[in-house]
Amino acid sequence: MRASAIIRASVALLFCMAAAVSEQAHAQNFEGSGLLRFGVYGQVSSSRFDINEPIEAEGTASAASFGGGGTFGYDWLLHNGWILGLEADLGADTFNESRADRKYHIDYLATLRGRAGAYVRPDLLLYGTAGLAILGVDYDGAFDPVTLDRYNKADSLIGWTIGAGIEHDWHGMRLFGEYLFTSYEAFSFNEPFSDGGDIVRIRNDIDVDQHLFRFGVKFIIGYDYEDPYVDRCCRY
Repeated sequence: MRASAIIRASVALLFCMAAAVSEQAHAQNFEGSGLLRFGVYGQVSSSRFDINEPIEAEGTASAASFGGGGTFGYDWLLHNGWILGLEADLGADTFNESRADRKYHIDYLATLRGRAGAYVRPDLLLYGTAGLAILGVDYDGAFDPVTLDRYNKADSLIGWTIGAGIEHDWHGMRLFGEYLFTSYEAFSFNEPFSDGGDIVRIRNDIDVDQHLFRFGVKFIIGYDYEDPYVDRCCRY
């Protein structure tokens, strides 16, 4: 089973668990200084593979694609409506583009980020976020007329991400929208290829970055339904 199929199944399970936990938390009165949250999101992404080598494929493979995933985090509630938090997420993407008989895929994306923000209204949070990003990529090489096969290379690229978002409290849930820019280390490897019976190594060097637009819902564990803004550390 491909990694993307596993991730989609995991996200579906997470959504069911989130709904169940949200119901269980309905009557709880959270008295601490933080909030635990998890949820699901849909994603529209613009991904760009800048191919520096080999020369015959030099250029850009880019496209818009769709995906989704699950997110988990914790916020520390500070004075005057400010928050500091941690966020982790895992998702899949449908990016699948070709250039010069070579194919480029994205299997998964994960991030681990810090975030800081403030409530501009009791139910409206604005925040910035930055941290680590990991991208699962898959490459199918040019067709080899001697071996009648394609070289395959899968890898996980490490990079960084920065962005901003907005969250709106709605009946114990948080509806959110988020933008992230991500940039990764080069996807580099030597590809074997048949040349008149000899095996030669063709260098591949590819730079990868993404623009991500996410929309989803988060469930808060320990949400106070009787006084939903009691956990804001200050009353508006």
